[in-house]
Amino acid sequence: MEPEKIQTSLPENAYRELKPGEEYTPVMPASSNPKEVTPYSVTMGVVMAVVFSAAAAFLGLKVGQVFEAAIPIAIIAVGMGSVLGKKNMLGQNVIIQSIGASSGVIVAGAIFTLPALYILGLDAAFWQVFLSSLFGGLLGIVLLIPFRKYFVKEMHGKYPFPEATATTEVLVSGEKGGSQAKLLAVAGLVGGLYDFVVGTFGLWTESVSTRICEWGAVAADKFKVVFGLNTSAAVLGLGYIIGLKYAMIITAGSCLVWFVIVPVVGSLAEAVDPAAMLSLLGVTRADIVADPQSIFTAENLFAFIGKPIGIGGIAMAGIIGIIRQSKIIRQAVGLAVSEFGGGKSAAAAPERTQRDISMKRILTILIATLISVFVFFHFGLLGGDWTQSLTAILIVFVWIGGLKFQNYEAEGIVPFVANSPFMSFFYTQKAPEYKNYKLKEGEFDAAKHEWHVRNNTYGFSHGLGILIMAIGVLVFLGIFSARIGLAGAILAVIMTVGTLSFLVTTPEVWVPDLGSGEAGFPLLSGAGRLVVKDTVILAGALVALSDSARRILRKRNADGIQNR
Repeated sequence: MEPEKIQTSLPENAYRELKPGEEYTPVMPASSNPKEVTPYSVTMGVVMAVVFSAAAAFLGLKVGQVFEAAIPIAIIAVGMGSVLGKKNMLGQNVIIQSIGASSGVIVAGAIFTLPALYILGLDAAFWQVFLSSLFGGLLGIVLLIPFRKYFVKEMHGKYPFPEATATTEVLVSGEKGGSQAKLLAVAGLVGGLYDFVVGTFGLWTESVSTRICEWGAVAADKFKVVFGLNTSAAVLGLGYIIGLKYAMIITAGSCLVWFVIVPVVGSLAEAVDPAAMLSLLGVTRADIVADPQSIFTAENLFAFIGKPIGIGGIAMAGIIGIIRQSKIIRQAVGLAVSEFGGGKSAAAAPERTQRDISMKRILTILIATLISVFVFFHFGLLGGDWTQSLTAILIVFVWIGGLKFQNYEAEGIVPFVANSPFMSFFYTQKAPEYKNYKLKEGEFDAAKHEWHVRNNTYGFSHGLGILIMAIGVLVFLGIFSARIGLAGAILAVIMTVGTLSFLVTTPEVWVPDLGSGEAGFPLLSGAGRLVVKDTVILAGALVALSDSARRILRKRNADGIQNR
């Protein structure tokens, strides 16, 4: 079957909210079968990601601001397709743009976080930097997928997304033979020639400040006021990309720091002890420590006071943004999680434009990545120090153990205990009688409560809570005593193995067959998902056990050598 011809213009309702009952038909409709993931599109996407990652890293380290590369990459993709004489490239160009545009995210996640390793004096090897970036990237991708359907389909036309709008227009116009690539090439050539002349021949300086004038030097030394300007092509281009509004906001922030905060702090130079100022700011730079009074130059006040204030402002803006968007985040996550509760028939396959990685697979990847991060940080960065892990086990065990004194928790574990051949003797009533006396969390029914009292539901739960909390404490004390830790770890292993045995003995851990066609192994119910998480606790308990045993043997060997 021939692929359906792709449109060369966006539908009228592409950027507005849909009316009730109205449907949006994308440029590449669900019925079409365009080329998307091909060797050419993937290779070009990776090349674009590498090139623009280098460019974004340079700009980010230079001025503290990275740019989103989606628009120039879309232009290059369209231009390369035209040069190579390729037709119907929209699907492949989307893939090129999507892969390449990740460069900004990759760079931002690296250059704004990895320097902290060196600021803190940590000696990070290449493989540690690589793995931390890799795991962070995986987590970001996996956690972003559930938002796609919400923002792309459910919120159609409600958010402007200016950059995505511009990128889409570029890609679609490419199908009509757009020539934006020529303009981009000329702009790149002009910018490169400009920087080459400045950097190679030094016809003028890249950074200009009022210190070049006599009155400017006096203003800087006496009033701590300096006006500077960076004339590099990279900064000029960045200003054009982010637009006048945000360029003005950034400029206003710079003016606030340079013309208000720095002069005000500088005016205290006579009243503040320079050495005390160095200690307060944590300054360790050798030239400033040798001459403490130099901390009150305008440039140093900006570096050690102005910049941290700006960083704090950015961080707070991020926190406020998350808080303001919390409702949207909840709605998007709720839409994604609803997949678990749906009884979707296997025959109802989603159309091409609505295919997503299933939430089950996302959850699997997420758990695997989190476990990998856990192992990496313990063995790759912390050198096998299990203090944090033992503390986590203590928190979990004491919290869960404490909950066993609540009636709703005691009632909730009845199916597990009643069906277990190793624990059912603690109850007076036999399974499956408990099914007639189930209570929802937070519900109270006098008759059912009385049945649980006769069943010893609460008495057993209280004893189990004491045991769980005691095990958590013993495992934690392994930090100070290997023998106590060994005893606690053995008990933790036994307890978690017993919990995991519920996967075999408790019918409620698997999805029941209620007509959806999704039932039985390996489809875990809510109760089953609760139980299977104990595999992580079991892994931690086994490592704690081996660590305690290793410390005991090491001490025994050391004592033996001393006695010889």
